[in-house]
Amino acid sequence: MALLGVLTVAAQTHAGGNAFQSLSFNDAVAKAVKEKKFIFIDFYTTWCAPCKMMDQSTFPDAKVQKWLSEKAVALKVDAERKIALADKYRIDSYPTLLFLNSDGSEFDRISGYVTPDEFMTFARGVERGETSIERMRKEMGSRADDPMVRMQFASALAGRGEFAEALKEFLWCFDHGVENSADFTGIRNSYLLMELMNLSRVHPPAIKALADRAGAAESRLRTGDGTQEDVDDLVILNQLVDKPTRSMAVYDALVKKDPDAKILQAFDPHLFNMRIASRRYDDIIGSKDVERDIDQRLKELAGKSSALTAIFTSDDAQRAAVRRAEAFERLMGYYQAFVGAEESVRASQLAERILNVDDNPNTLNGLAWSAYLSGKATQVHVDQAEKALKPSNGASIDVLDTLVRVLDQMGRTDEAIRWCKTALGKTDDEMEKRILQACLKDFGAS
Repeated sequence: MALLGVLTVAAQTHAGGNAFQSLSFNDAVAKAVKEKKFIFIDFYTTWCAPCKMMDQSTFPDAKVQKWLSEKAVALKVDAERKIALADKYRIDSYPTLLFLNSDGSEFDRISGYVTPDEFMTFARGVERGETSIERMRKEMGSRADDPMVRMQFASALAGRGEFAEALKEFLWCFDHGVENSADFTGIRNSYLLMELMNLSRVHPPAIKALADRAGAAESRLRTGDGTQEDVDDLVILNQLVDKPTRSMAVYDALVKKDPDAKILQAFDPHLFNMRIASRRYDDIIGSKDVERDIDQRLKELAGKSSALTAIFTSDDAQRAAVRRAEAFERLMGYYQAFVGAEESVRASQLAERILNVDDNPNTLNGLAWSAYLSGKATQVHVDQAEKALKPSNGASIDVLDTLVRVLDQMGRTDEAIRWCKTALGKTDDEMEKRILQACLKDFGAS
């Protein structure tokens, strides 16, 4: 507690409303005890879009503000900067909304975005002494076939440390959610998988469960009983369990067995990324549509609205932001393929065209990282990373991670180690220290 007491939590009244207070954790506990209130903590990260959505819509709500002001001592905590506090309460997804008793012991938590009305349902339950688990168990009786209810229940179980039961509920949602609600398809292949991956960090059986389902999808495809859903599951799950080349191997086997099989069409949306993962660069750059696709992706990249901005604007802006993000990813893939295939002229021309459209540190870093992934990075990519690093005066940990890994790949490991040790001596951020220490470990340095 002595350590936690010195962690000052910054108020963000401009985003979350004036109910949040600028107090250290220990001061918040003392205030809660004196005033006989709960402690409420919003654990967020700077990159978390749902966190920002709550700052824009949930926390400023009058009912929410009133409850936080009257019933709680409310804090906002950047979980990647206040790591000791986040670790104390096992925070591994964002946002996590924590309700504590006045002595700092946990009473309840919510994971993920909630509306003002949903927040008030949880908050009133806290006042009654009823946890979300207890309330959800009651709801489950009449809504056991609703995958959204069961997924929320599973998230609550995971937050309370009941990992085995949480996994059981998450897997029911994965296996049976769509058959009970067609609208659940998008959630199943995004947020649900994110929840399962978060759970796997503390409960390894979750990864095995995903690998087993990838294996089952593969078996059905190889025996001729596979569907479009099996193809999607195969590719997505293999990516998550770090076996992306397995999907390409299944595709190759099916082509060999029957080049005209209809199921092969289901692989089309995934083929580019499958070939990138398998470093099948000649298959990519040999396509007759490469240049036309690059031209189209560059046009889409020219749209300047960011995905984060689009969340709070129109549906058209959201779609444009998604297209821009997809265009960026595809162009980086082409660059990786050109570098990996040692097509240096085409790689240089593509990099120039991309930078003409979107010249910023993120783009430069993306180019250098793509080259690193190809396994054939050169001095060109050291230069890209160093240029991307300059605006932050060497402080951007994401870019620095790229730079040192490129240097190591080129055999300049001593130089990479010096960069890491210099950066370690300059940072007080715990997350940055962890990243740099991981690099040093990978490079064989102490």
